[in-house]
Amino acid sequence: MTCPVIIQTCDKYERFWDGLFCFMSKHWDSSIGSQIFFCNEESKVSLPRGFHHLPTGRGSFVENLRFILNRIGEEHVFYMLEDFWPIAPMRREMFSDLHKFFLTSGA
Repeated sequence: MTCPVIIQTCDKYERFWDGLFCFMSKHWDSSIGSQIFFCNEESKVSLPRGFHHLPTGRGSFVENLRFILNRIGEEHVFYMLEDFWPIAPMRREMFSDLHKFFLTSGA
């Protein structure tokens, strides 16, 4: 299954990043195997293990999203914002089921 995870943020929301990383570390099942891209503007950031940094540069929200999607190059992505903190386990089976549902539901 190829469905990368994109976390889009802007540098002025840096105050949310530690909480995001904490809850991702606690609840994200690393066996899911999807690449996780942390996409901020320009600030240097120390990322937890398993995260890939994809700085977008300064631009509008939509311009930055377009940059991310073009750079990732996948047809489907799992999209998150920096203030979306998983509060329950995201297990491999659940992620796979969500991805299959999306592909088969006509969404």
